[in-house]
Amino acid sequence: MNPALLSQCYLDLALDNQCCLDLALDNQCYLELALDNQCYLDLALDNQCYLDLALDNQCYLDLALCYLDLALDNQCCLDLALDNQCYLDLALDNQCYLDLALDNQCYLDLALDNLCYLDLALVSQCYLDLALDNQCYLDLALDNQCCLDLALDNQCYLDVALDNQCYFGPCPG
Repeated sequence: MNPALLSQCYLDLALDNQCCLDLALDNQCYLELALDNQCYLDLALDNQCYLDLALDNQCYLDLALCYLDLALDNQCCLDLALDNQCYLDLALDNQCYLDLALDNQCYLDLALDNLCYLDLALVSQCYLDLALDNQCYLDLALDNQCCLDLALDNQCYLDVALDNQCYFGPCPG
């Protein structure tokens, strides 16, 4: 056979087998991975009884998770309540002061209502003091009223005397 034709046969066979070789090389990594994982697969099969037990207990686990979620959700409220506890205690301690303040509010309101009268009284105090100071003058005036009345009564005598003065002498002026 022509050496060139013989070489062509080997070349064709080599090309045809190249696909198989490429596929084998590509699959080599999967095969090595499978072999490496074989020990894990054996362990998994041995642990299957534990896995079955775990699956049976899954309902208890799910129930526990529900309560756990509820507890975690309520944790915020619990933390807030604990943080606010100091404010609550302070408010309760101050409640007596608040009650006393509310009880005294009526007295405070009355005092504020009467404040206008107090201001008026203070302003009027000046006039009252002046009136008291002038009382002595008023008393003196009342005491002198008698003298004034007597003088007015005697005025007619004075007028007669002045009128009669003309007869006893030249009239004044």
